[in-house]
Amino acid sequence: DRKLRFSGFSQKNGKYILKIAPTHFGEIRETDIRAAMNEDCEKNLLAQGTTDFNDEMAYFACSVAVNSVPITREGYVHVFRRSDSQELFPGFYDITGGFVDVGDKIFDLHEGDMTKKFLDLVNYNTRKEFIEESGHQHNVFELTGLVKGANFVFTHRALLGITSDDYRKRLETAADASEAKRHLVLKTSEEVARFLEMEKNRTSPTDYHSLRFHLNRL
Repeated sequence: DRKLRFSGFSQKNGKYILKIAPTHFGEIRETDIRAAMNEDCEKNLLAQGTTDFNDEMAYFACSVAVNSVPITREGYVHVFRRSDSQELFPGFYDITGGFVDVGDKIFDLHEGDMTKKFLDLVNYNTRKEFIEESGHQHNVFELTGLVKGANFVFTHRALLGITSDDYRKRLETAADASEAKRHLVLKTSEEVARFLEMEKNRTSPTDYHSLRFHLNRL
């Protein structure tokens, strides 16, 4: 169950160079997820990392993830409500996404054009997660930014090219349709802004910033 870890970045000739290393879901569960759900755990990990390595994120998995803001033909944004049984952020609002799975490809990333291989992996996982959770395959994805928290998320807008009603129907047939009947439709930029103001404390942090990136592009 190999995942990728964000281990920092540097700048050279006006470009950002990402440092990527391996991790796995067990480490993510014991660090990123525990810290996200327990403020004392988060504070302890941050303090210990600073004390031991002068790096507050040293004891986090810092997993690489992707997400997408679903936007239908009308320009409507769909936001989902996580089930109360979810381990991470139960009952919170979020959008489609997940961790970047790398599998045995991790042994190939250091060969050839590493940048292209990494971006291909991000693009593949973005599309895979969206199809699994939404049931819609024909989407155009636009990278909107990078959000760094306990994990490191490549945020996107997913332009669906279908109506909101059609998207609702696709959700019911998705492979991972557990959230299909628990979502909001935000029809205007004002509704998105109001949602972000009213529901900030009930929206998963990285998804909140992904929606904020989308709003800033309108």
